[in-house]
Amino acid sequence: MKDYLKRIVEGVLGSLDTTSKPFSARKLCAVVIMVMIVVTHIKWFNSDNWEYLPVVLGFDFTFVLVCLGLATWQYVNKK
Repeated sequence: MKDYLKRIVEGVLGSLDTTSKPFSARKLCAVVIMVMIVVTHIKWFNSDNWEYLPVVLGFDFTFVLVCLGLATWQYVNKK
């Protein structure tokens, strides 16, 4: 169990640099943003306040823009 947790910590920390470690920053960023979007949607659905629709849609569009920006940055970095 200790080795398993050590591999996870090393993978997460290794994803923050540019070496060929198991995880990547793009994947971690996508996971964090997905968690934020899910939490936002759950809180919004439970509140029944439809006036927060622009905020929820703002998070959705920001997620799409971040994903597109990260993919573009990777291709610009290669060239």
